Amino acid sequence: MEGNRIVVEGNHAYWVQQAEYSNDFRSFRNYFDMVFAYANTVNLERQLKCVDVKDMQIGDVFMEAPLPGHCVIVVDMAEED
Repeated sequence: MEGNRIVVEGNHAYWVQQAEYSNDFRSFRNYFDMVFAYANTVNLERQLKCVDVKDMQIGDVFMEAPLPGHCVIVVDMAEED
């Protein structure tokens, strides 16, 4: 929203101030198009912290990397009475 955009040069990506503040849908969509173009399980594996299964919470991610890799996000949990 603040005008920062991702620039990719070879294997390096970084943020650069390239536009004015914008909260329109087109800017939002362009941001996510860029993120999804470069996001993959290899990148996620580098950034995520390991959590023991017994400490699992909604929002945690189970990953199998490297490429092609798979991710599953915990969106709900059942509790035993």
